[in-house]
Amino acid sequence: MKSFLLGMVLVLGFVSNLTAAQAATVATSKYSSLEDKDCNLLNSSDDEAEAEIDYFNSLCPGHDGYQVKLLGGDIRSWVGILKPGEKYKDGADFYQALMQGSNGHFANVQGTRLEWRYNDGKLVAFIVRMIAQDVDDYEKSVESLVVVRTNPNDFSKSCLIGSVNVRVVADANVVARQIADDASKPCL
Repeated sequence: MKSFLLGMVLVLGFVSNLTAAQAATVATSKYSSLEDKDCNLLNSSDDEAEAEIDYFNSLCPGHDGYQVKLLGGDIRSWVGILKPGEKYKDGADFYQALMQGSNGHFANVQGTRLEWRYNDGKLVAFIVRMIAQDVDDYEKSVESLVVVRTNPNDFSKSCLIGSVNVRVVADANVVARQIADDASKPCL
């Protein structure tokens, strides 16, 4: 009987450890607003009498001490991330990844929120909704969920890992999250 009870204790201990380990690797999401009402407009072409191009720079709320840069210029907009205490000009800028992932011309942030993906409590990716002019038909647009793998230690090593056309793919949000959570996804 003692050996049976000892065996049950070991099995239950193993199962509870396994469950705790599995729970630690469950991916989660947090969201931050990109709406004008929640962001602080720092400057824009409206501030200049004769600006050469349209532009704006805003600072939006983030998570875990990070802030979101919402930038725009020349009929495009994109996001960046500031580490805690980092100056706006020094923050990461994801222009290249978002333009590449938008699958069109003159891409703009379309969504009103940024989705932050975490695995084991660590920021691993973000997802942003973009809209762009279709490359084959300028009268049409393409709307995509763009997935960027983040490297919080060095945001310059962050990269595009996927893009999901929301008008073509059913459950696009679920697919974008699966891409974000797949640590084996290579940079594109």
